[in-house]
Amino acid sequence: MDITPYLKLMVDKDASDLFFHVGAPVNIKISGVVRPIGNKVLGPGQVREIAYSVMKDDQIKEFEHEWELNFAIPLQGVGRFRSNVFKQRG
Repeated sequence: MDITPYLKLMVDKDASDLFFHVGAPVNIKISGVVRPIGNKVLGPGQVREIAYSVMKDDQIKEFEHEWELNFAIPLQGVGRFRSNVFKQRG
């Protein structure tokens, strides 16, 4: 899944956070309020695919060892986005 449209939406809406969470639709935080983007609920495979699509190989290795990773996603002409990926359960 290409998250570029979501990152551009964040800039357009002046959003502070974007959430990809298993069992929930994609959510965006605007002015302190979290709201869904659409109603399609994400499954574990989809969230994993999204996370791995924005990480480099060395970041994936670190994530699979620590189960948490902080990194940046640069998007040319749009901005640089701080990112946190973590595995909460099993």
